[in-house]
Amino acid sequence: MRGGGDETLFSPLGLRGCARIPMVLHVLWVFLLSESTLTGALVPSNGACALNVLLPFSVNLDRTGVMPPVSTGIFTRSLQYSMGYNHLAAALMAMEDFNARNGRITPELETLTDCPVHFNINGTMFLDTGVMGHLGNRLVVGLSRLGFANPCALAGPYFDLPAQNIATIAAAAQVPHIPSRGYNVRLALATTAPMTTNISPDIIGIAQAGVSLLKRIKRDNYIAYMHPITDFGVQAAQSFGVILNNYNIEHWELFGYLSPFFSDEDLERSISDQMERVRKRGFRTILISLDAYILELPEIADAAAELGMLNGDYVWILLPSLETQAIHNLIRFSERLTNLPSYENVVKFLRGATLILEVEGFHYLGNEDPFLRAWKNQTADFVDRVNQAYTLNTLQAIEKDPLIGSAYFQTYGPESGAARLYDAIQAIGLGACKARKQSETDSVNSTLHLDAIRKLDFTGASGHVKFGDPANKKAQVRYPATNVYGIYNLYPPSGDATIPDPDKYSSFEEAFVLTEIVTGLMGPYETYEGNWTKVGPALRYASGRTEPPHLLRDVPEQNYLPQQLRIVGFTLMSICLFACAVSLAFVAVNRSHRIVRASQPGFLCLVLIGAATSSLAICTVSWDESYGWDEAALSSACVATPWLFCMGHIITYGALGCKLWRVNKVLQFTRRKINASAVIGPMVALLCATIVVLAAWTIHDPLAWQRDEVDKYSGESIGQCDSDSMWIYVPLLMIVMSIPTLLTCVMAWKTKDVDETFTESSWIFILIVVQIQVIMVSIPLVVILRGISTEGRYMGLILLIWTFPASTVTFIMYPKYQAYYNDTIAVNTRNSGVKSSTRGASQGVQISGISGVSNVSKVSSELESAFLGDRSSKGERDRMVRFSGVSEASADVADARFGRTSIMEETSADFEEECVSEKHDNDVNAKAAVATEGDCANDSSCNGDSPAEQLPEKDIVECAPQEAGIRKEKQPRVAVETTDELDSSREPATQEHDVSARVDEGFSDENDDSVDCSNMKADAIEEDTAEDADLADPTRDAM
Repeated sequence: MRGGGDETLFSPLGLRGCARIPMVLHVLWVFLLSESTLTGALVPSNGACALNVLLPFSVNLDRTGVMPPVSTGIFTRSLQYSMGYNHLAAALMAMEDFNARNGRITPELETLTDCPVHFNINGTMFLDTGVMGHLGNRLVVGLSRLGFANPCALAGPYFDLPAQNIATIAAAAQVPHIPSRGYNVRLALATTAPMTTNISPDIIGIAQAGVSLLKRIKRDNYIAYMHPITDFGVQAAQSFGVILNNYNIEHWELFGYLSPFFSDEDLERSISDQMERVRKRGFRTILISLDAYILELPEIADAAAELGMLNGDYVWILLPSLETQAIHNLIRFSERLTNLPSYENVVKFLRGATLILEVEGFHYLGNEDPFLRAWKNQTADFVDRVNQAYTLNTLQAIEKDPLIGSAYFQTYGPESGAARLYDAIQAIGLGACKARKQSETDSVNSTLHLDAIRKLDFTGASGHVKFGDPANKKAQVRYPATNVYGIYNLYPPSGDATIPDPDKYSSFEEAFVLTEIVTGLMGPYETYEGNWTKVGPALRYASGRTEPPHLLRDVPEQNYLPQQLRIVGFTLMSICLFACAVSLAFVAVNRSHRIVRASQPGFLCLVLIGAATSSLAICTVSWDESYGWDEAALSSACVATPWLFCMGHIITYGALGCKLWRVNKVLQFTRRKINASAVIGPMVALLCATIVVLAAWTIHDPLAWQRDEVDKYSGESIGQCDSDSMWIYVPLLMIVMSIPTLLTCVMAWKTKDVDETFTESSWIFILIVVQIQVIMVSIPLVVILRGISTEGRYMGLILLIWTFPASTVTFIMYPKYQAYYNDTIAVNTRNSGVKSSTRGASQGVQISGISGVSNVSKVSSELESAFLGDRSSKGERDRMVRFSGVSEASADVADARFGRTSIMEETSADFEEECVSEKHDNDVNAKAAVATEGDCANDSSCNGDSPAEQLPEKDIVECAPQEAGIRKEKQPRVAVETTDELDSSREPATQEHDVSARVDEGFSDENDDSVDCSNMKADAIEEDTAEDADLADPTRDAM
């Protein structure tokens, strides 16, 4: 390989080797910028048709338009002769065959015996267009300025950018134009190239062949398409998108990059940046459409190697425009080139890759191809004619190649595009003959000529040639079904070879193996996958196998629940369940203890059962597919979650609310006794409402496990429970669950002044505040991260589910443990003879529900005995009376009214002494007056008699023993006032003490061993005389 130096650069055309070009051409270059006379092409009456044949002699790879170190030999097997030289020979073959009506390749020529049209070979010019740039334009226009005869048509060029430029000139000059290759869609549009007829498939046809290949190798999903952000690159991407959609391929994505040919800047859209995006998306089937491939391919290979994408797990498919021979030569000789990137990783990248190209007959038919046979049969005379045309009729921008030798055609075969250039020239001649028949004159204008060309149907060197696309209604493209596409296996690995050695692929045929061809593709709007024919060995991928990699993409990120978080969740659930179990055992064992009895152990058990039920919801949200659960099992867990959490919450707060309501009802003195069954109704109603809502949800549209794809390209997904009706039923459940919470809060407020032994009001307030704070944090966390982060959503759910039962157990049971411990210490202290100073509350108890009560009694210890049914001695009763300021008679009234016996139950000795004293008073007919005011503590008789109010004597009612061994003394009948209400003159403190003993009677459903004489007392009262009936109990009416 060789190249000229910059010292031969001749401005403004960038032409080299001027000394060897005929002098007449020097004059051409001087006048190239003068006004052109190229207008209206005609086939003259004598039929002589001169052509301008545009050929790729030079290679321009840099942005200045010329790159000296590379000659066009890089595109050929010969390396010494350019692709333009090879195509010139094919063009000259076509013109001579047409003039001779030689039908060895195109049989239709033999039928043109009466057609005078022939090609003027001496007047035909072979012009260099290079690979890119506007060199061909300048030469075509320059020839017309020098007075050269206008060509009857333009044939060529081979590369896209020069073809577009020539199409513009042809449109302006109204000259028919047939490029030998044209992928650009603009060449197929009447608006941008009205005079151009494309004899090769455009990029849409290549795209259809590519998608057909994907379907054939079962890689028809998760496709990445990389393309340069150029005119051709964007067209290729859009065309490919249309075909993918037509074939119903869903998961595909375009990745556009800035070609290094146009930008040296390291931008977001660089090749390495886009390749990294492809890697992150997880695509394993990657199609690449190259433009300036000599510069782009090394960067793509380097990026793939850096990202670890050359390990055999990827399928690489390359699309035009990629010159296979050029790539092969660059790989073999890149170390000899300057100003080019390293090709070190290119061979690794291409190993097992696939290339889709349009092919010509000589590519797959071999010696059976008529064009190849004609090529190899050329004689030395034809070699001389080719050299003469190259010497005299060629303008090129580099130093001319050496003249070919006599064995050129036998040594080197035709290059890609040679057969289509042959067909292009035959189409020009056949079209002229056809137009001549239709013309009213002997000459043929360009319009008739162009129409005739587009109506041709003949056999050419590239196969069946026909124009028109019925689907797109475009007449200027080759009929899609006549195009032939080849599938090349690049550097196919043998066996388990890891890296191919370029030296082992010295020949092009070994490095680029044609495996299959496909024909019969009917255009972009047809989904027919074509006719596939095997013409070579099976396609081998980079892994060395003939089967493509199993995975269509990287195993997508499923965002499974991490084991560490799952352990955290189960640990928290276990802690909560353990605390509930321990608390239940504590309540069961100590159910007769005063602290537990005061807290109503039945409701405490319900609270703990509800907390345990809610905490079990942690288990149902801690599973996904990674732990072996299938979709059905996970859906069942989804359904169970709201059942567990909601039912547990209702049981917990329903029990707390009913417990406090019972205390409040007892303190209202509306009934003598309040059973648990009298207050459990609201909880049952709320449970029924919750069951109805949950059952409706489960039946109508239950929660089900589904995996939502968060990235349709990479396949990343998140599994979660979901339901279309979730946003209807969740608010309903929240409303139902808030009702017991609010009721509990109200009851806690009403009983806030009751001793903590009986209620947990202050702790319930703290509990509700804590849970509200958790709701404010966890619910937004779950809603926001629900479809984004499995870890975040799970932590939000765990925070919500665990905090409710854990905080309930903590704030309800911890005070019980502490009170139980303190009480145990106090008992031990009393038993040891040390006076305790810790029993009871220092501030006493204020009874809720009685209006007008403002004073707080300092009798907490005594009231505890009344609440819990303790057996108080006579001394205890007297001390309570003296300490509280309540008259003894008032205390007796309360005892008689509410059936109190525990306060008056004494030890045997005290009972007997009291009963003897009372009997003695009756025997002497003493009046037992009961005062409604005053304090018996200051009365020596302790009877509180008032001179103004004396009542007649009443009979004495004895209490028969209830159990063997328990002695029961007679209970005195207590005289009461006959007023409808308690005397308003009584002090509030007195009223307060009168009702304090009521609480224990209200909880009398608790099992105890106390002896209750109230029923016997009631029977005795009912047996009184009519006189006794006049003394109605006013306190009963008042209450």
